[in-house]
Amino acid sequence: MKLVPGNAQHIGSRRQQQDAFGFSNLANEAFRKHGGMLAVVADGMGGMAHGEIASRTALKTFLDSYESKTETESIPDALLRGIHAANAAVYQQALTMGAAEEMGTTLVAVALLENRMYWISAGDSAIFLYRDGEFTQANSSHVFATVLDEKVSQGVISRDDALAHPERESLTSFLGIERLTLIDRNLRPFLLRENDVVLLASDGLFKTLSFAGMAEAMQEDAQSLSEALVSRTLAVEKPFQDNITVVAIRAEAERASIAAPESAPAIVARPSRRRSPVAAMLLVAALALAAGYIYYMFSYDPAKRQSRDNAAPAAQPVREGLPLDPAATPPPQRQPGQNPVAPPPPEREFVPAPEGKDSFDPPVAKPRLEGQGR
Repeated sequence: MKLVPGNAQHIGSRRQQQDAFGFSNLANEAFRKHGGMLAVVADGMGGMAHGEIASRTALKTFLDSYESKTETESIPDALLRGIHAANAAVYQQALTMGAAEEMGTTLVAVALLENRMYWISAGDSAIFLYRDGEFTQANSSHVFATVLDEKVSQGVISRDDALAHPERESLTSFLGIERLTLIDRNLRPFLLRENDVVLLASDGLFKTLSFAGMAEAMQEDAQSLSEALVSRTLAVEKPFQDNITVVAIRAEAERASIAAPESAPAIVARPSRRRSPVAAMLLVAALALAAGYIYYMFSYDPAKRQSRDNAAPAAQPVREGLPLDPAATPPPQRQPGQNPVAPPPPEREFVPAPEGKDSFDPPVAKPRLEGQGR
């Protein structure tokens, strides 16, 4: 399976770009054989100090940590080690800047190895799977709304109270705290199918653009759909539009061409005892010439030959429709529509690889309530 990435980003109406995103080194083929492709999005928390520093610190640390993965370390373990390293780096940076517990960022990451997907996240940035025209959120968002909605289902509070709660959008987990305990991840891989799209996004996308609006862009290639999602979000013209970051990875089938044979087998003529028709014709011609020569020798009359030589030459007959001198008449010019150039041979057909079978289904996405915003 071929994984094709794309990305797009916009500052929105904010004064700073506090989102950060990145990929592992895709040119390192040796690492990709066991580490796959890593994609990361971090959203610095705008309500706290130095959100842009927090997101970039987390991104760099996470990428560096994951790329130190060995062949024997599992992908889930490498992701877990990476997010703890990123959290420690952001927390240490906050201490250095005198902003302990006041500097933070969300982080979502996916590692894709062939058709297997692993993820890890902290905060409210999202990992979506787009399949067969529908979106599913793979990770769980760490917001207080989850706790409130659970209390609604238990009958503890009303739905109206849950929607009106002032802390509804407060994060319950993020990077930049002393101990990171609330992490969402999968241990068993989710198997991708052909045409699946994995989407990593900061909340500036999905808190403005509906799933229906997002779906209109999902038929494009990974880069085009990333740019289209950002453009559609900006077209909403939402006041105080947050930073927007989109990373898309489309799963495409590896299409192998039908290989032509290296060389056509040579056809070797085997000798035959049957006489060739050409040889027979040559033999008949030779016999005819010999008979003519004998007839000429016995019927030659010098007097008759001399009278024929002095006679005027007879007019040469002309075949109807052909010029006397073919070279004197140019060939007719090709007219439009006549004798068209032969079309090129058809392109070689491609045969898709057989589709794999899922062994694990992603969690069902909980519907996101309207009117949310941080």
